[in-house]
Amino acid sequence: MEENRSFDHMFGWYKGVNGLTGKEWNPVSTLDPTSPHVFVNKDAASVAPCDPNHGTWATTYKIFGKKSVSSNDFTNASMIGFVEFENNEGNAGTRYCQVMDTQTPERLPVLSTIASEFVLMDRFFAAHAGPTWPNRLFMLSATSAGLTDTGPWYRNQVGRLFPQKTIFEQLTDEGLTWRNYYNDTPWELFLGAIAHNPENLAPMDQFYTDARKGNLPSFSWINPRSGINITQMVGSNDQHPDHDMALGEQYYKDIYEALRASPQWNETLYVITYDEHGGFYDHVPTPLNVPPPGDGETSYPEKGVLFNRLGIRLPTLLVSPWIPKGVVVSAPPAAQKPKPNSEYDLTSIIATTRKLLGMKSGPLTERDKWCATFEQVISLDEPRTDCPLHLPDAPTPAREFAPEIEAAKPVNDLQSDIMSVHAHLAGVDFPHHIRQQGHVSEWMQKHYQRHAMHTLNWKASKQSSQYRLVLRPGGDSDWVDASWTVNAGRHVPFNTVSLRNLVGYCLDYGNPNVNPTAGTVVGVGLCYPSDDPDKNRDPAQQWIWGNDVTVRPAANATLCLTTSTLQGDETVRLEQCYGSVEQHWAYHGPAAGESNGGYVFFGDDTNALGVIKATSKEAW
Repeated sequence: MEENRSFDHMFGWYKGVNGLTGKEWNPVSTLDPTSPHVFVNKDAASVAPCDPNHGTWATTYKIFGKKSVSSNDFTNASMIGFVEFENNEGNAGTRYCQVMDTQTPERLPVLSTIASEFVLMDRFFAAHAGPTWPNRLFMLSATSAGLTDTGPWYRNQVGRLFPQKTIFEQLTDEGLTWRNYYNDTPWELFLGAIAHNPENLAPMDQFYTDARKGNLPSFSWINPRSGINITQMVGSNDQHPDHDMALGEQYYKDIYEALRASPQWNETLYVITYDEHGGFYDHVPTPLNVPPPGDGETSYPEKGVLFNRLGIRLPTLLVSPWIPKGVVVSAPPAAQKPKPNSEYDLTSIIATTRKLLGMKSGPLTERDKWCATFEQVISLDEPRTDCPLHLPDAPTPAREFAPEIEAAKPVNDLQSDIMSVHAHLAGVDFPHHIRQQGHVSEWMQKHYQRHAMHTLNWKASKQSSQYRLVLRPGGDSDWVDASWTVNAGRHVPFNTVSLRNLVGYCLDYGNPNVNPTAGTVVGVGLCYPSDDPDKNRDPAQQWIWGNDVTVRPAANATLCLTTSTLQGDETVRLEQCYGSVEQHWAYHGPAAGESNGGYVFFGDDTNALGVIKATSKEAW
């Protein structure tokens, strides 16, 4: 998935598609009947002079025009407001941010050859009429969880990752494999499914190795390079408007040729798409009256967005030896339409994935339940043997955009949002000192690795902790630690309970992905990412101290921390709350002169909660 390009901008002049004639235009003002017309042209630069606005509000404006928006008339997607919006933004001097400028097939030899050899879809839409993050979320989870802007946090709560189920969990649930390959850093770390599974994330070098050896997983999600590598002087290949189109062409070529040479070629479908239109013109009206996800989420930060219409048309290509040569796929056939008005949008990719992999998992939301699928293009009886081994050379990068020029560019909004997530996950301050793109990639790689290592260690502590939680008389010599700190959250309704001397460990009931049940053994695990309740993301480390002197897991407050020490059992478990003394606890707090730490006593004020070294047999 690349960045920010509409279908007309990339393929409007490709033969055989619903493309351009040269007569398409936008007025400078929809309010003025005599307004000048700005026509489409073939003069798009390899590197755009500015980044057209593609936010939710801007996209709505561009689809309907100011005249319709002013009267709240959203019944006619006239695609008439692109120039008007950029003119009102003060971008007349850049040909309205080049929104009517387009590429030609000759300038995109790699993509054009892929289209001529395989399938080009000319009626494939963004899932949301808006920017990057909502559409990437839709692609992976069939919802943006209400998000309308490229803001990296769930419901604008800094540090809170998006919790919805994704195609990745569905694959895992069915015993299938997945991997997120990245060029310099994973992009969608704001999704819990990605942030908490670094074992499934790998650099692009690993993709090429896996392709060569035939070790590609069932499903691969590939992130482009988000920032220039100033050591190797390798520029960003995400085709974001401020980056060179030629580098994206080389990227497609490299991936294709790796797949074509792979022993898994005859088992592979390679999908190329874009997250959204990037503010560039497209003449095909966006579909209206489509089902919202139906997940109960309200929109933010823009209020009142209903998610009941699609975004602007995107270039999307399908590559496989099981596909006929040179096919253009337009409207979906009836057999692939769950509803009479079903269309192809980004959620079609995960809906089709489930079909092609024979998955039993159903739709994630009402949107991927509604969308059309495209498995019908895998139509040949035998795989083709005439698929090219190599694609044409990519264009030479623009001389006016040499690596040192890209490196000196100011950090763009997308890079800033990715860095914001990395900073929080790594537990560091946002790098306000980074102002140029040349320093972005190295910083992100360093801090992603810091997050990945911490996450892997946290998960390992869940599997086989070297410590065991016990209840024993105070002062037991076997204790590694028995001094606890109860940490109160400022913005969350729960506490964490951490050890004072065994730094970095928290009271923990185990699997964070499953609500605890009666009988669950409680132990200690690495705090994730810290013992600060406002930053802690591990539900198994989040506790409520009840007014009835019970300690309850925030994920299931019907359970209470329980001991059977009166029957001689040192183990601490969660059991249904029943008001017994075996569920009564007291925190004595720090001793005189100390700032933190103190015993957590069982109700009899004799036995204290502590940690001992565990044997392999005892390990929790």
